[in-house]
Amino acid sequence: MSNGKINALVIISLIIGASGLGIGVFSVLRFQVVEGPQGDPGADGTDGTDGVDGLDGINGTLNNLIGVWETIEGGPSTIFNLNFSENVVNESEFFTLDQGYNLTLIKPGWYRINIRFLWRDLISTTGCGYSFLIVKNESYEYALEQIYLPPHITYLVDTYTYVYSDGNDHFHFTCLNWGITDETYISSSQSYNQFVLEYVKEA
Repeated sequence: MSNGKINALVIISLIIGASGLGIGVFSVLRFQVVEGPQGDPGADGTDGTDGVDGLDGINGTLNNLIGVWETIEGGPSTIFNLNFSENVVNESEFFTLDQGYNLTLIKPGWYRINIRFLWRDLISTTGCGYSFLIVKNESYEYALEQIYLPPHITYLVDTYTYVYSDGNDHFHFTCLNWGITDETYISSSQSYNQFVLEYVKEA
């Protein structure tokens, strides 16, 4: 019997067994695309050959890593900036971080920003919600997260984006409530929180 058929039988057996135990199939089998630090593998099966969002040279390794912060803080308030500290990787020729939140990307080119944090004390109210925004040169660039009617009082933001800097552009990251006066904040449990910065392509 071929390996493919054997593997198919194994998967079917797992599904049947999980169903018999009353366990949801997706709690047993979780299929996902494995993503390297710089993006999805290229179409030919090698890391980053085709790039991501038109950015070539993204190689799926840590070669482009320039900054890692292990502590993220913010709030309590209805609007606040994220503050980053405990910097464990610092290639300072690429960026500066002023006052813990104002990030200037000083080498022209494209950067990938990866951010993960636990947002606490959210409430579910019709017509109200929460936004996590990236701000470039004091203007809102776009929303990284929009949350309507959150199912829980805590929400794990886990996202990434690409930004371009001309060498003078500065960025910060803002959490805000709209239509809600209750304050929110970032969890002090730093095991949830991380900010990673990568330089992926020259201008």
